[in-house]
Amino acid sequence: AFEVFLSHSVNPDDLPIVDDLEKRARSFGVILYAAERDNKPGSNLTTKITTAIQRSDVVVALLTTNGASSAWVNQEVGYALRSGKLVVPLIEEGVKPPAMLEGKEYVRFHRDRPHEALDHITRFLTRLKADKEYRQTVELVTGIGLVALVVVLAVVALSSGG
Repeated sequence: AFEVFLSHSVNPDDLPIVDDLEKRARSFGVILYAAERDNKPGSNLTTKITTAIQRSDVVVALLTTNGASSAWVNQEVGYALRSGKLVVPLIEEGVKPPAMLEGKEYVRFHRDRPHEALDHITRFLTRLKADKEYRQTVELVTGIGLVALVVVLAVVALSSGG
């Protein structure tokens, strides 16, 4: 599976963008993790989020006006960066990228027209997913080839020794 941790504000103004991105990602087989949808009463929220970030292949930071000022979003992005995760910032027009993302490429979007930016992010995530699947296939084929080679060598060794 290819998993994306979505760091975002839970402000009602931002949730339509989250929903739209989730639908687009799902249509390409990309699993988008949003912490507020992983409701496990009694669980430790910090542990749940850090585990999801560690498990993810990439982190998308939805930096709206609300998201950029959210302590949770900033902590999630900081944790992801410290963990060596690829962080893809999706930044609303007029919002200044946080200092911790300085030098990172990002995608700008306009709140009234987020579709082009969401399409761009979705295509990028789909390419990352395909790259991961290709690497896994190569590793599998290589592993099978090595097992076959060991079996052939063992058969040759047994036949020449007997």
